[in-house]
Amino acid sequence: MNGECSRNPQQDAEAEVEMIGEVLSAMVYYERHAADKFRKQAKSLRCLDHADRIALGPALSEHLKAALKCAAENQKLFDHIINCGRVIFDDNSNYISAMNGLKEGKVPTEHYLSKARSTLKQITRDWSEEGREERESCYNRVIEAMRTLYPNKAERPHVNTLKHQFTIYPYVLDFSNCWTYSDALRPVKIPDVDPSTQLDNESRQNSFSMCAGDFTSAFDAHDSIFDNVVTVFFLDTAANPFKYIQNIKKILKPGGRWINFGPLTYHFEDSEDDSIELPFDILLQQIERYSFEIEIVEENRDLPSYYTRNKRSMLGYQYNCGFFQARLKTEEDSGRNAEATEENQDLEWQC
Repeated sequence: MNGECSRNPQQDAEAEVEMIGEVLSAMVYYERHAADKFRKQAKSLRCLDHADRIALGPALSEHLKAALKCAAENQKLFDHIINCGRVIFDDNSNYISAMNGLKEGKVPTEHYLSKARSTLKQITRDWSEEGREERESCYNRVIEAMRTLYPNKAERPHVNTLKHQFTIYPYVLDFSNCWTYSDALRPVKIPDVDPSTQLDNESRQNSFSMCAGDFTSAFDAHDSIFDNVVTVFFLDTAANPFKYIQNIKKILKPGGRWINFGPLTYHFEDSEDDSIELPFDILLQQIERYSFEIEIVEENRDLPSYYTRNKRSMLGYQYNCGFFQARLKTEEDSGRNAEATEENQDLEWQC
């Protein structure tokens, strides 16, 4: 299965440098990548019949000029992200090596350029008014479950965040399924809310952190550290779902909850990597096999959710997502189950 083969530390470091370099180069080259796509459009215009070129020329030419300016604004955000990375990873030798690779003129692959484009749409989904409806369709059910588990509002920190600090154009490189050119060029301001205004209380210390890396190995050194694990649009990123189940069991405290919401559009289904794709019901059975008690299951077949949808596009994908809440059993639960089994056996003997 993907991710099971181990490498030595040197190979791991080289792989990380390569991956970081691909990501950084895609962000650095975004504007040039956009310009290449616009030039291709302009070249296609020149290949049209004379009458068609004259009829379409002004509208397309003006659109491409405006689109190039929009791409430049998107590049500002990527540059800001890269600069933040320099601060965050200033002591990471692999990051420094990847940055040196950029200076040598590393050209990104189309795969990573597509990731840069999708990053703008993911930011739109999570940090703009444009994405509010989509967020609510996915996150509200998870938040509701957490509030039910923890009815008393915890104290929250005061966070000072700028609203609408950036303007991005997430759809500027979408040439298909457009109703109008202006739809493709519409701006999105991020973030749409000041997180500190959304907190229940302002006095809790901020304990938010981020861990980069492969989920199946990022917490190798930790056991039983989380009270809850929440996964949204996540399980189908696994080539081997059992690895995710095992890891979530490993990092949850006994009695902790796993709350999940999302589809099962398995990412590795059509790849050359070994992968296994489980339907929702079988997935739940296997989760139970790993000492989880399924407390809540919902099949949202009539409540569609979306992911990075362009609301003004002719094309959109919707998902009917599965929701579940599972509790990791404790040793006491196992003891009670053993006692119940013994009692049942005694009853059988009596009969």
